[in-house]
Amino acid sequence: MKRKIVIISDIYGNSHALKAVLKDISRRKVEMIINLGDSVYGPLDPLGTIEILMSNEMIHIKGRLLYSELLFLFWVDIELYKNKML
Repeated sequence: MKRKIVIISDIYGNSHALKAVLKDISRRKVEMIINLGDSVYGPLDPLGTIEILMSNEMIHIKGRLLYSELLFLFWVDIELYKNKML
């Protein structure tokens, strides 16, 4: 039996695009979402992006910009994000 798995990455704080992608994913009845990272750091809406990512069931893998993202999260609330990362 085939499983539907989606991989997302390089969101760079674009919560509007993330919402659109997750809406499309939900219509496709995907079993698993894997986020490859580089999600938060960016000029648009990093906090909104964090909230969306944490409110959706997915696996998070550390991206190459993890250090920058963690610095930002330190200002917000590191507990939101750190417990969900591999």
